[in-house]
Amino acid sequence: MDRIPSGVHAQCLLHTLDRLGRENVDVIAVSRAPSGLIRSSYDQFLMAGLWEIDRQKLFDTSEARIEDFLNAFKDLWGFELKEIDKIFPLFAERYNVSRIVEIPLAADGDHVLSRIAKEVGLKSADKLPVKNAGRSTRKILMFRDFQKEHGVATFERNLRVLKQVRFPKRELSTEEAYELGLMLPKEVNTLLDKNYMAETRIHEFP
Repeated sequence: MDRIPSGVHAQCLLHTLDRLGRENVDVIAVSRAPSGLIRSSYDQFLMAGLWEIDRQKLFDTSEARIEDFLNAFKDLWGFELKEIDKIFPLFAERYNVSRIVEIPLAADGDHVLSRIAKEVGLKSADKLPVKNAGRSTRKILMFRDFQKEHGVATFERNLRVLKQVRFPKRELSTEEAYELGLMLPKEVNTLLDKNYMAETRIHEFP
């Protein structure tokens, strides 16, 4: 779970819950280890916004490094993004659901569709869509620098073109990405994931 649905996704979810009856629905949420959640959330935030954080405000008041993003999340929601368990009550309250089945992705790189199929007792397809490999660190840096210099509105008008930019070398080194504030240090990620258990859990709310 790397977001609380909003916009068209929220409308679809609400329509489905109302049509089926909330008492008859178990919401399935696919989660991931805290380090992956944080990295993915930050990348998505820079490209299209996430977690209802004011993107322009963050660029106006900080360098919009990953640490600044995490601080903005905590200021808005009252807890840290790494505290995954605190996300589920927010979701349950907003959509008035009483039961959420959390299906975590294992560290060995489960495909999300095969993981869900296994959990609900279905046979997974032999050929599955290619998993999202994520955006390169060089492209994420370009997105951040562009918005810092030109603003979010101009970035959104030019996003289609910016997505087509290719770099001879896709990735920055881990050290470069850390120094530039695109990711957390390896030792921090290790600590974040220390107690992560890739086991299905059921969250129930009165």
